Amino acid sequence: YLTNGQFFGGSHGADAYGFLAKIGNKENLTKAIISRYENALCLDTGIFGTPILCEALFSIGRGDIALGLLSSEDTEIGYNRMKSKGATTLWEILGGDYASNCHPMFGAPVALLFESLLGIKPKSLESGYKELVISPCLDSKIKWAKGSFTTPKGEISVEFQKKDSGTELQIILPEGVSARLFPESLNLSLSAGLNKITI
Repeated sequence: YLTNGQFFGGSHGADAYGFLAKIGNKENLTKAIISRYENALCLDTGIFGTPILCEALFSIGRGDIALGLLSSEDTEIGYNRMKSKGATTLWEILGGDYASNCHPMFGAPVALLFESLLGIKPKSLESGYKELVISPCLDSKIKWAKGSFTTPKGEISVEFQKKDSGTELQIILPEGVSARLFPESLNLSLSAGLNKITI
C-alpha cells in the first residue's frame, strides 16, 4: 500500500499510521503529513485515524496543526459542527446526521490534549501518576493552554502562556507525586504545590 513514499496517497491519515508504526521513510512521511494537513480546512479521518493523525502531528512538533484541525470552523465536518448544532455531548460522526448524539467515537483526541498539549505523562508504566514527566507543547503557534485532572494523589494542573518576555508555566502537583519538567531542553525537578517557571 506504499506508493511513491505515501500510504494510500496520504488520505484519511494513512501516512500517520505508517509514521507511528515506523513503516516507511520517517522524513518523507513527516513532509507528506504536514503538506496534506497544514492548510486543510477540516479533518478527513475517522474514529481511529483522528487520534492517530493528531498524535503524529504532536510528535513531529506540529501540535498547532492538530489543534487547528480539532477546532476547525468548517460547518460540514468536525467538532465545531456538533457545537454549532447545539450539541452538549460528542456525536457519533463528524459530518452528517441521523446517528447517535451521545457517543464516544471521537473522544480519543481528548487524551492527547493532556498528554501532548499540556505534556502530562507518566514517567513509567506505574499506575496512579506517581512519577511524571511534564513536557508541554510549546510550539510558537500555540500561545496559551491550561488544564487539570484529578489523580488518586490529588489534582495535577499545567498552564503555559507565551509572552514577549518568555513562556510562563504554572504547574501544580499534589503531595506524593514527583515530576520533572522537560521543555526547551530543560531538566528541572518540580515540587508539590505551585511551581512557577519562566523560560
